[in-house]
Amino acid sequence: MPLIRPVHLALAAVLAALTAPVAAENCPPSGLTPGNHAAYVKRIQEELPRHGFRAGPATGQMDERTRRGIVLYQRAASLMSDGCVTSALLDHMLYHQPKVYAGGSADTALEREVQQALAERGYYKGAIDGIVGPKTTAALEAFQLDAGLRVNAVVNRSVLTAIRDADPSIKAPR
Repeated sequence: MPLIRPVHLALAAVLAALTAPVAAENCPPSGLTPGNHAAYVKRIQEELPRHGFRAGPATGQMDERTRRGIVLYQRAASLMSDGCVTSALLDHMLYHQPKVYAGGSADTALEREVQQALAERGYYKGAIDGIVGPKTTAALEAFQLDAGLRVNAVVNRSVLTAIRDADPSIKAPR
């Protein structure tokens, strides 16, 4: 049986600490009640893919995939990358200009194309500004529902293709 040296034990402890998920107690108090915290987790889980970060399903439960997505977003946004859910983080994701995207791209051409395609079908009534806010999200969800597609309101190239390729009769009710 090989001897386990103190150096090996120390290295194992460091590796375990580096790969362990950030527990809620490692985050400063957010001031959110448990119910509100779950709602913020879910909203952040919904928002991360809109920025190109993977977070897993929007369950409202904090997990390792969500924590990693938050950390990557925080790094891309030059924020303290602690993986913690806060109202300030969600505000940054929703309102910060220019938007922060995975890969550092702040180009909103795709978002503008989706807004334009939705507007042409009567679903979107806002400014064609590339900002995926509540109006864009609601328009996309309504289109996806009417077109019989999976409703997820995630803006990506395949969504734009689906809007453009959908039956021309699929239009928003007047």
